[in-house]
Amino acid sequence: MLALDAAARLDVRRVLLWQPFMSVRACINRFLRLSEQLQDPAPGAPRSTAALRAQLAVQGAIEVGGFELAVPLVKAIDVCDAAHIALSRCAVHWCAHGGPAPSKLAAGAARLGERWAEAGADLHFHPLDGSPLWTGPGELDLPDGNDLIGIVDVPERPLARGMLILADSTQTRSGSHRQFTLLSRLLAARGVDVMRFDRAGAGDSDGQAATYGL
Repeated sequence: MLALDAAARLDVRRVLLWQPFMSVRACINRFLRLSEQLQDPAPGAPRSTAALRAQLAVQGAIEVGGFELAVPLVKAIDVCDAAHIALSRCAVHWCAHGGPAPSKLAAGAARLGERWAEAGADLHFHPLDGSPLWTGPGELDLPDGNDLIGIVDVPERPLARGMLILADSTQTRSGSHRQFTLLSRLLAARGVDVMRFDRAGAGDSDGQAATYGL
């Protein structure tokens, strides 16, 4: 949503959206589902996101996943919606995995594309279906004898340039919710070689996380 807001304010010609929340209210609802009250509800505790929102309205703030969620923040975020953002002369590439309802997601993208087209924006929806591509494991030898384990996604007709995906120290080469795996497959399907690997001390790689700067 921040990328779309920036594109509407700046002279941006292309935007890439990866698994975006086009309605931030849905993002807040997903965050609310992390509440311990919903995970292990006690007698009389809220049993839905709507009930948690009602509790939030009364108390002014609630704790979710160790974070305080306050009413002013929720109100400010709830009004953010991609349909209300005016884009012009901008190509938007929306990459998303349809999950259990891919047709519903595609239909929503089509409606949003029609709305943006009125202002001159061009929406391209790219559904991710996890189509099989050739992947191969690889190893990178480090000076101390440890190995970094990675995977390369190789397309049938590779372009001249490739991409290296670097995960932070808390993630493996697959990424949260397999985001790096899905992104690699999408790019490889379009001719881009992609390499991703586990950092030292993470996933299948050797060493200690604090030993290396990368």
